[in-house]
Amino acid sequence: LTRGINNMLFHYVSFEGLNGIYLSPSPCEAFLARHGNLQELVLQKFYHTCLSIHRIFQKHTVVQDTCRKESGCQFGQCTAWQSIREEGIMFVCTSGIGTGPKKPLPSLAYWVVGRLFPGQQEMYVCFQDGIQQSMVEMAFSQTFGLS
Repeated sequence: LTRGINNMLFHYVSFEGLNGIYLSPSPCEAFLARHGNLQELVLQKFYHTCLSIHRIFQKHTVVQDTCRKESGCQFGQCTAWQSIREEGIMFVCTSGIGTGPKKPLPSLAYWVVGRLFPGQQEMYVCFQDGIQQSMVEMAFSQTFGLS
């Protein structure tokens, strides 16, 4: 993850079963001065959105298990459900703290994206809108070196 005033990757969660990893950049004074309480709002939205996406993934897993039982697949022979599932939501958050009577409130557009990998491994990344896709993919690939 990046850090500093121009940080674009905010939060990262990876877990499989009961084991998991959470990464977040430490707040720097310049970021806090620029965005006010936006960081706290982003973290709260990230937490609730991860729970919502996790519920979607759990429903997907139930459907997947039912399909495998009905089709008679055994020992991982079925490949129809071996794909990666991805869900994401974009938010625009304003701090509510204006810098003057005619200046607009600072706002931040960001994404919360979750991926479900085969083997029930889940990953969630929170990043600023407009970030290059290669940075997002790099964040999602970090799980393979962390576990």
